[in-house]
Amino acid sequence: MRILGIDTSTRTMSIGLIEDDKILGEINFFSNMDHSERLIANISFLLSSNNLTIKDLDLIGVAVGPGSFTGIRIGLATVMGLCEFSNIPVVPVSSLEVLARNFSSSEYVALAVDAKRDRVYGGIYSYKNGQAEKIVEDLYDISEFLDLASAYDKIVLAGDINDQIKERTTHDFVYGHDSNLINRGSNLCFIAKRDFEKGLALSHKALKANYMTRSQAQIDFEKKNEGK
Repeated sequence: MRILGIDTSTRTMSIGLIEDDKILGEINFFSNMDHSERLIANISFLLSSNNLTIKDLDLIGVAVGPGSFTGIRIGLATVMGLCEFSNIPVVPVSSLEVLARNFSSSEYVALAVDAKRDRVYGGIYSYKNGQAEKIVEDLYDISEFLDLASAYDKIVLAGDINDQIKERTTHDFVYGHDSNLINRGSNLCFIAKRDFEKGLALSHKALKANYMTRSQAQIDFEKKNEGK
């Protein structure tokens, strides 16, 4: 089974390709959110490097958020375009779980990704016998999420605001190393494979983003139009 995985939810864009349990390739780079200019070209490169085309794929996994609103939209739009005439099934994947898989050797892992305004996109996962179980995943105030995470023994805390968290808590967290704070496309592929086997694939037409919050543009527009 050949699976393409796409994650454009962060500044680091990642594209992965697997066949069954073998990683055929992965492309990761810091793109400063110019994903729309690079995504298709790099998908084509990854496929052609393995003598494959879109028609050879059995499944596409895509990160649906939370994360960058613009990045998520680019990823979803790209997948919808790729699947428009091929009818390849799609599996939507949590951006937080993609990152959590980097720490799957730990029994518990907590992800805290900056959502601005003293909030985080937070998720807590349990890994037992190699299987991931989502415990919580939502938008939290930082202090609220730290209270949740501190209830678990030997939990690994990882995310893009670790430095801020260290200044705000006295809890003895184990902190994930910065080198592991990349949403890897191959991780996404394996999560998509698992969910496909659970019957969770859907049509590209049913894809929806998981923003967990409104964009700043939406908030500003609503404020501007209050009372009209």
